[in-house]
Amino acid sequence: MGLVSIILPSLRLELARQSLLAIERCSGLVQHEVILVSPFELRAPNVRWIQETEPRGNSAAQRQGYMAAQGDYLLHISDDVLPVPGWLDMAVERIDEREQHHFPFVLGLHPARFGFSTVYGHYFANFIAISRRSAEAIGGTFSTDYRAHFADADISLRAWCNGGRCECLQVSTLYYVPLERFFPVARHKQSSLQQDCETFVGKWRTKYGSGWGVTHQDVNIDYPMPRLVDDSFVNPVPPKDAPPRPPQRTHTAPMRRAVSGALARLPPSQLYALSRLIARFRYGVRP
Repeated sequence: MGLVSIILPSLRLELARQSLLAIERCSGLVQHEVILVSPFELRAPNVRWIQETEPRGNSAAQRQGYMAAQGDYLLHISDDVLPVPGWLDMAVERIDEREQHHFPFVLGLHPARFGFSTVYGHYFANFIAISRRSAEAIGGTFSTDYRAHFADADISLRAWCNGGRCECLQVSTLYYVPLERFFPVARHKQSSLQQDCETFVGKWRTKYGSGWGVTHQDVNIDYPMPRLVDDSFVNPVPPKDAPPRPPQRTHTAPMRRAVSGALARLPPSQLYALSRLIARFRYGVRP
């Protein structure tokens, strides 16, 4: 097993600290490096810091990390998910096994208790694990044509378009940070959905999008995990009715500020312990 590069952009100091602690504790003996792309420096084992002097969105930060990474395997994650023990072993073993049959190959790391996503009826990886040689075969990973949305879908369609395959690692190797909603959301993530969707549609509609709409609700459809077939999904027929999206939870501003302030004062070990405890009840995982 070669070196694994874990690329982690973050604009949120507390969540970045928690992520680095979780990675350190869950990665076992796998040789790895963490490429932290952020405006702040954090020192931790196996961490290399890439300063982001001007935030330009998740895709640009992920691209910076990719360009700096030295690993044979690349894992792109974010500060709103945490790994479970053994996650690197499972990802690398699956990549090595499946690349013998499909090339280029993109693996999606599955967050606990969540479904999977498609664009134009093709499975795409939300949290991407890929070998360097597959990444180079599709022109790299994250493109700066996007800001915060659809870049992972673009990576996956580049693999499909080049005769490869995208699959989901159905064993849950990640879980969403249960307290993430109490921390601020990046500006580009809030403002760039329509623009990124237009970029994606402009690039892929001719090849894959005949009969589909042009809004993000038309193009990007989520399904429950039982709809996967052989760890993937390809059904390029536009559905008559898209599956309903779950309602977004809302919180009053005073409550959010109070909880956010309390969480920000916790040391990383206590924040991580609280996240693990809540995840056991909410997601049924044992992180």
